[in-house]
Amino acid sequence: MMTSLKMKEKIKIFYIVLFVLLLLNSQGQETKKDSLVRWLKENPRQDTVRAQKYLELVLETMNSDTDTALEICSKLISLSNKLNYKYGLMRAHNLLGYHYWLNGNFDSSYVNYQKALDYGTRGEKFRYRLHIVNNLGVLFKKFGNPDSSIHYYLKSLELAREYNDEESIAKNLMDLGAAYSSMNKFDVAIDYFIRSKEYSDKQPLNSNTISTCINLGVLYAKINQFDKALKSYKTALKLNDTLQVKEFELMTYNNLGYLYYHVKKDYDSGAYYLNKASQLSLELGKPDNYFSANINLGNIFLAREKYDKALEAYLNVYNSEILPNRPYEYSATLINLGLVYFNLGDFKKAETFTKRGLRIAVDKSFRQFAIYAYGNMVNIDSAQGKYLEALQYKDSSQAIKDSIWNQDVKSRIAEVEFEYELKQKDELNNLLKEKNQFQAELIKRQRYLVIGAIIIIMLLLALAFVIRRDQKKLKKLNETLDEQKARLEDLNQTKDKFFSIIAHDLRSPFDALLGLLAELDEHYEEFDEKMKKEIIRSLLHSSQTTFNLLVNLLEWSRAQKGTLENIPESTSLCDITDAVLEFANNRAKLKDQEVINHVHKDLLVYADPQILQGILINLVNNAIKFTPHQGRIKITAKQERDVVLVCVSDTGVGIVAEKLEKLFSIDNETHTKGTDNESGTGLGLVMVREYVELIGGKITVKSEPGKGSTFCFTIPKLN
Repeated sequence: MMTSLKMKEKIKIFYIVLFVLLLLNSQGQETKKDSLVRWLKENPRQDTVRAQKYLELVLETMNSDTDTALEICSKLISLSNKLNYKYGLMRAHNLLGYHYWLNGNFDSSYVNYQKALDYGTRGEKFRYRLHIVNNLGVLFKKFGNPDSSIHYYLKSLELAREYNDEESIAKNLMDLGAAYSSMNKFDVAIDYFIRSKEYSDKQPLNSNTISTCINLGVLYAKINQFDKALKSYKTALKLNDTLQVKEFELMTYNNLGYLYYHVKKDYDSGAYYLNKASQLSLELGKPDNYFSANINLGNIFLAREKYDKALEAYLNVYNSEILPNRPYEYSATLINLGLVYFNLGDFKKAETFTKRGLRIAVDKSFRQFAIYAYGNMVNIDSAQGKYLEALQYKDSSQAIKDSIWNQDVKSRIAEVEFEYELKQKDELNNLLKEKNQFQAELIKRQRYLVIGAIIIIMLLLALAFVIRRDQKKLKKLNETLDEQKARLEDLNQTKDKFFSIIAHDLRSPFDALLGLLAELDEHYEEFDEKMKKEIIRSLLHSSQTTFNLLVNLLEWSRAQKGTLENIPESTSLCDITDAVLEFANNRAKLKDQEVINHVHKDLLVYADPQILQGILINLVNNAIKFTPHQGRIKITAKQERDVVLVCVSDTGVGIVAEKLEKLFSIDNETHTKGTDNESGTGLGLVMVREYVELIGGKITVKSEPGKGSTFCFTIPKLN
């Protein structure tokens, strides 16, 4: 009881200190904020100076008062539009991109960064745009897409070299090293870090030099090189003695805590540095660092079964007002609190916190967190004798695990292969059987005719006629057999192509999946949560891509077997094209493309809606793939006699004449990559041709290199 009281007193004192620190910090910010607000009231003129003051006020309130910051940002955009002040628009959208990045909204963040970049490239070349491009690299790295991250870092590096900005060159080289480090390409990462340090060493001591040391420490920690990581962090602290940048001190303490805790398993040293990071993050008003330090502290105490201290650390995070704006940390904290309360025997609180964390994890697709939460609920319900509920949670956990790696894929591939082989054998057997039966019948007839000829000479003419007729039938049958043989060869070629696609396009992602799973299995305890999340995201992305490819292949196989039915009905072509454009909109936005629907709302066609949608999705996706950024894609339709002609046009790279002949053929071996290096199986246009033929239409294409392409197909018009 005494211990519990002491613990409560400590918590109380801690929160008093925390309150005082936050109060002092907010008072410092409030003074500047009041000054800016007063200036804006006293100077109502609408000019660029006012826009600059709005910008300063947004920067002052972004981390402390999000709603106010967004309201001021809206005023900044409105005023900048009125003044045609591109710099204000660029900075405002860049800040909005940062806000949405901070709150886990990738799409909105990406759109605003792209708008900022667009304003930064109009008219005067703003040097600030290289920072926006770098921010896009940070955005994609944050959301687990290192390839796109590297793409933007390289573009930012190119701009830095264009401006001869050696400090920015050093930073982008460092960011590239960090990106490759996250992909476990450590040799490439170290090369970039060394090049970054070479640029930094040419300049007076600056932040890039210290950041590079910290990133090197992170890299060495990943590969369990404790001594090298420790040396890098200590070098960073020593260099920072000169610059006295508290943020670097905070980052280094946080990373040292992680190093001792995860790599050396030295919980005392890990807790020491994480405590320092926690205190410093309060002083600097850095909530994200505060969350990270306290969650790791809680994990240390949880591992040592010091549940009261673990509870205190997690509650430090939970009691923050801005935690709900950080869904990743929020979900982790709630689930960890549930685990602590379970170990303390408070099953009611354990269930409440775990379920709240589970809802966020499911909503935000934090799959590993969801698995942890389901595991917690299994233990909580089992401890309370609710075995049926526990079994349901266990099933839910297993369902998520199964979704990451679908064990049915191999059996589906085997099934498709078996169906193709069986179909080929059945058709060949039926042809041989028919030929043997005819030959037997022919021999029988000839025998009777010969006997009849011996008996009745007068029937010779009739016999000659019958033989002639049979010879014609035999010739016709041979021609049919030749046609069937050619068809079988085509089927065999189709099967070979189909399985080559399966072997190549499915084997590569499966190899990647297996590699990532093996890495996760062998080094699970060594990876931090961020790394595990990145691996899981990579697994999810690869699994979804592979699954979509498999579905596409299976749908195509249905068409090949003739089991895909065409069920035509009166259909609004405009509704179909709207649905297709909604489906393809995200891909087009990523390339800043304009997709236009010129189909009249009242135009009706007589076709199967699903097949028609499949045709248009493939054609629009193909147009997006081969159209560069800021290109245009257009869908049109017009009536011609008893058909409707539908066309998908683009301003893409076009197609050379030699490739047009085999564009819709399964044996086309030349697959061109898209303008953003997108790859494909080559099945898309083949499926389009077969779907068009299935609905009774025809497809044509017109294209010239550099002038885009137009794919047109016909469908029956509703009479």
